[in-house]
Amino acid sequence: MEPKRPRPRPPTSPTPAQPHSQAKVLDDDNLLCEIIVRLAFPTDLVRAALVSKRWLGHASDPAFLRRFRKLHPLRPLGFYIATTAGGTTAPRFVQMPSQHPELAAVCRRASFELDSFIWDCSNGSVITISEHVNVLMSRVYSPLFPSRSMPVVPELPPLDHVTPANYTFEKLLFREGDRSGLPYLWLLMQSIDHGYTVHVYMLQGGVWSKHTSATTEFSYLPSEPKPLLIDNKIYMAGALSRESIVLAHNTRCVAAILRGILVVDLKDSSFFTIQLPEGVEFSL
Repeated sequence: MEPKRPRPRPPTSPTPAQPHSQAKVLDDDNLLCEIIVRLAFPTDLVRAALVSKRWLGHASDPAFLRRFRKLHPLRPLGFYIATTAGGTTAPRFVQMPSQHPELAAVCRRASFELDSFIWDCSNGSVITISEHVNVLMSRVYSPLFPSRSMPVVPELPPLDHVTPANYTFEKLLFREGDRSGLPYLWLLMQSIDHGYTVHVYMLQGGVWSKHTSATTEFSYLPSEPKPLLIDNKIYMAGALSRESIVLAHNTRCVAAILRGILVVDLKDSSFFTIQLPEGVEFSL
């Protein structure tokens, strides 16, 4: 008798490969943070934080959040325009076209209707001015949080001037990343003779207190210098000199050529200028 030959075993379905590459990535905290930090929106970051306590620890780390904000700066939702309705000027909000679904959902939940004059907008807050008993009143409104009350900006204390100012400019400034809904700094700039004096007030506990004052000699600043607060410095475009310009029909005028940026350092109450690159200028 011939020995029985072993029957060949039927082929078995291949065992699915273990996701070693995924496990290797997800178990590596450095690689995991590199993936999470590239999520497009804060809402995506919240969803990632719900995965596990480990993911929550990464997503809530202050250093990680600072990097996330740097990689994903705030995106504009829209802008206000002044329209005339019923004899009064009412600001109307215009949403940015082709919004991402995440941003469109934010706009649907917000309330952008206002009945007061808009003085400024910054970091999701709108500063409005309205007249109340013959007194101008400033309020801060957060369209993204319409249920919050509109805090009233306390009035600045009067300044004593020995010499009348030739020019006065004031502006509410918000520190980047401040979510309190209240203005952080009030910039008051005055021109007396040939110099500029800048007073910076800080709002603390609902009371304004002078933070710093500094004086500098500067050739010219525009009537609306559009100051920008970054960290502890205030940046404003300015002119380093005035030049004579020939207009049509040989008409001459003296114009200021903006060739520099005036910087107010709040740490040591000092000024310094940044020269614009050669060939870069802005004429008024």
